Amino acid sequence: TQNEYVYIGDDVNDLECLNYAKYKITVPHAPDKVKKLRGIQITQHDGGDGAFREVADCLTDSKK
Repeated sequence: TQNEYVYIGDDVNDLECLNYAKYKITVPHAPDKVKKLRGIQITQHDGGDGAFREVADCLTDSKK
């Protein structure tokens, strides 16, 4: 279900999945159309420069 999804996307081809996911995450270099989605969270790091690790650490820390 929608409540189970975390989706990380960085371009317009990810919009459908981002709109479906409860937790929407993108990176700073994503197009404005992606960054302006309601409820989107923007990482501090770009893709390939630690964005996924940032999200993983955040999810892991929230479970403690």
